[in-house]
Parts: sequence; structure tokens; C-alpha cells
Amino acid sequence: MDFTNGAYDIYVEAQPSQVYHQEAKDEYYSFTGLKIKFNRKPSALFGSFYGPTMLFVIVSWLSFAIPVHQVN
Repeated sequence: MDFTNGAYDIYVEAQPSQVYHQEAKDEYYSFTGLKIKFNRKPSALFGSFYGPTMLFVIVSWLSFAIPVHQVN
């Protein structure tokens, strides 16, 4: 099964069922599981985190270029 959202590709794979035997108590346990893999898309991270952060830094640097007497 594959899922996709804006920032991740998600892959889900069912693991085969297995039977476990515990020798000391003569008991049997069955178990199964899922294998989940997340792949992050770097472009989504840039657009949602790095882009706005760089914009704030650039605007703050530009504010130092404006002379103080022109702000009033």
C-alpha cells in the first residue's frame, strides 16, 4: 500500500504471519506486523520551512539599510 501527502511518500508492507514456539512452557504464539517506510520530499521541506525563514532573515537585514531618521 502506498500513500502520498505533501511532504512524505509512505510505503506500507505487511509482514508474513509467523508462529513462535516457546520450548519451556510448550506454548505457541503467532504474530504479524507492518513495515512502514517514510520518504521525505526535500522540495516540500524547503517550501514550508526554509523559504519563510530565509524571507524573514532577508527582510530583517534590509531593515538595517534604512536610515533611522527616515523611519519616523
